[in-house]
Amino acid sequence: MLRLLSEQTSHTALVPKDWLSGPVFKPGIQRKNAAIIVGNRTWCMGANNPLTEQASADIDLSHIRIVLTILSFWSGGNPLHLSMGELAKRCASSRGGRYFRDLRRKMEDLRHYWISVVEKDGTTRSFPLLQKIEVVTKPPRRRGNRMQKEIWLDKVELAESFAELLRDWTQIMHLNLGTLKELTSDLAQAIYLYLPSRAFHHTETNPFEIRLALLLEQLGMPVPSAPSKRKELFTQNKRSVLTQLDGAEILSGKLRVALAPAGDGCDYKLLAWVEKGYSLAGEDSSEGPLFQAWIASGRSRAQYEKRKMSREPLLALEEEILRKAGVCLDNCRSFFSIARSLLGENRFHALMSEAKAEALEGRAANNPTGAVISRIIRSIQQSTP
Repeated sequence: MLRLLSEQTSHTALVPKDWLSGPVFKPGIQRKNAAIIVGNRTWCMGANNPLTEQASADIDLSHIRIVLTILSFWSGGNPLHLSMGELAKRCASSRGGRYFRDLRRKMEDLRHYWISVVEKDGTTRSFPLLQKIEVVTKPPRRRGNRMQKEIWLDKVELAESFAELLRDWTQIMHLNLGTLKELTSDLAQAIYLYLPSRAFHHTETNPFEIRLALLLEQLGMPVPSAPSKRKELFTQNKRSVLTQLDGAEILSGKLRVALAPAGDGCDYKLLAWVEKGYSLAGEDSSEGPLFQAWIASGRSRAQYEKRKMSREPLLALEEEILRKAGVCLDNCRSFFSIARSLLGENRFHALMSEAKAEALEGRAANNPTGAVISRIIRSIQQSTP
């Protein structure tokens, strides 16, 4: 679970937590990657195009950052509506023409990057990650001494199955895009995309451990025969992979890493744990769908901050109602306490009671937690300032 503090670059990407339980994204070119099992489905990123039997477009971690940034605009609806300029800013803090051209080219690559899903009965469905893009070009407006066209991605439509996966809020974790951008090594980025979910419940005295040979093998990298050479991959250069990862911020604190000799002396181990210190909802108001929904309703950042600061923990009775509605509160207490403050007690209690009644009457959604969260977001978006 990951986050970003800086206002200029603070955005939250929503990704299935199963993506982060193993090195799904690898250093260098992202060709056909390992399967990911989510529920009763097996997902394969980078599958062959079933229409032509051609391999998916070759994409790298810079494309993955674009995907994650697109997901940062997602707040429960599909397709998304966003400005190319805002996408560029979130991706790389750049609005330059050269980066714009590069961004457009890479989005075209993503339209030819395929995902396949194998259902429990063996049926396989395949689709491109970005299913549809509609581009709107608006008349130029003056910026400084130059005129610049305004390009909007009017509809960026994720493949429906992919969007369904995102709607399962119990599968979602928050990714710190700013930290990812600051990691200059592909190896560091690939490790950062999965290590926090492994290290989250570990401490310095009981760290998550993985041998470097196994980690490099999982990442699809050549494994040097000498332990010293494996160690060198993580420690060489002034800003080494180890230096970049140690202290990297995540939603609930900071990721800490270290190297230690393996017990048999034949390898080194990467040790990882999390220094806790932040709430799930994050401290920065521009993170998450709650803030996005609040702004979409016509309210200001200052109003959001005021409501957020006045929030109180959920009452035992409220938690009981949510549990009877089928909601899993393990990672969502902070979300619901902020939501109650934003909606007001009366509206919040009404929504919870509706969800509870549906569950007791056997009309609950397949994913009650996701359904209740989506209901809250819609209610905030549609409420009158």
